[in-house]
Amino acid sequence: MRSRRTHRQQSQRGAVLVETALTVPIVFLLIFAIVEFGFMFRDYISLRGAAAESVRAAAIAGNDVSADFRILEVVQGTSGPLPDGAITRVVIFRADTAASTVPPSCLTA
Repeated sequence: MRSRRTHRQQSQRGAVLVETALTVPIVFLLIFAIVEFGFMFRDYISLRGAAAESVRAAAIAGNDVSADFRILEVVQGTSGPLPDGAITRVVIFRADTAASTVPPSCLTA
């Protein structure tokens, strides 16, 4: 014969099991979302750094004949943490004035 206390403990254990089954997927979802956001933020920071370094290299190279090559080298060298294929296009054009616009052939859809 079981006492009332044992029956109550078993029903509480069942309630704890149900609560755990409901909350564990949500906790894992939050953990994986935080990790994924961290990867996305790392890629964002890496891309900003690569863009800043390549603009700096372009400013230093100026009108040099090999300026485009130097810029591409800097982009390749500073985009190390980014996954392969993350950079699909690099647009380099000469802006003669501050009002110069990007040629339509360089714009992406």
